[in-house]
Amino acid sequence: MRRILFTLVLVSLVVIVAYTPSTARAQFTIPGAESALTFSMTPSHPGPNTSVSITLQSPLYDLAQSDITWTVNGKIFASDIGLRNIKVTTGDSGSSLFIVANVSAQNGIASQSIRISPASVDLLWESDSYVPPFYKGRALPSAGSSVVVVAVPHFVRSDGKIVASNDITYLWKKDGEELTALSGRGKASVRIAGPLLYGSDTISVEAISNVDGLSGSASIRIVDVEPTLSLYEVHPLFGVLYNNALGATTFIPDVEMSFLVVPYFAAVHSPADVGLQYEWRVNDQSVLADTTQPNSLTINAEKSSGIALIRLALTHATNFYMSLDNAWRVTFTKNGGTTSAGIDPFRQ
Repeated sequence: MRRILFTLVLVSLVVIVAYTPSTARAQFTIPGAESALTFSMTPSHPGPNTSVSITLQSPLYDLAQSDITWTVNGKIFASDIGLRNIKVTTGDSGSSLFIVANVSAQNGIASQSIRISPASVDLLWESDSYVPPFYKGRALPSAGSSVVVVAVPHFVRSDGKIVASNDITYLWKKDGEELTALSGRGKASVRIAGPLLYGSDTISVEAISNVDGLSGSASIRIVDVEPTLSLYEVHPLFGVLYNNALGATTFIPDVEMSFLVVPYFAAVHSPADVGLQYEWRVNDQSVLADTTQPNSLTINAEKSSGIALIRLALTHATNFYMSLDNAWRVTFTKNGGTTSAGIDPFRQ
């Protein structure tokens, strides 16, 4: 009887030892745990010769207590306990960095890799608002106008060949909201409504190559501007002197002169737009606008004091956001005085 009881006690002891926590931890393995590593990268779409911060993350491994070794293009870059973040610099377009993170933790080993191929995207944009011929600047958006944005990708493969724009998929966003109907393969440009009055819009694009995985992104902030009226002298020989806008006070060495007003950045295609309503006044007297060229005015000061206070109020029949006005004091000098022209604020 004593022998039987002794045997049972031994069996119980063996069972207890076989399932101690330390032994169970050594035998237990979570499927896929060896690859439970992810990277976060800033910027997410690095361009050529750009500093990139790479951070290693894991839901299963205690990276702060793990031995982490980083290699870049096959060479050890850095190694230390808890080294979760490194910074690298990309090369020129067409180059790449192959980065591997090897982790040795208490509960196992794992590794993860990422390839960084630098690429960039430029965004060009312009409004369809009005600017005069040969204007060197960009047409800026005002309330009621549209904006065209064009993406110019700089994607170079490892063999030096440039990726064609038609092989790239573009994802457009406006203020963070996807423009699904305007996005897709080869859609490198979009036309959208300009910002609301006194507002602004942020337009962004993410471009991804359909062949080799190159990607890039860019964003711009477009601000609504208020249209401006500028008055120019129409010279009988040289035409409109767009190089100088008349200042608030101007002297004209003649008794007669024609003037032309330019509604910079108005949401129209022409100053003669049928919707524009010109209200000219000279010395507080209403002057009818020319039916064929309503933005022009001719003044003859031969039988007057030679001083003309020109005022213009410009509105639009359907665009109620447009309400412009400006005034210029012009002095005509019969004996050949000097002309004092203001600086055109939009000339570049």
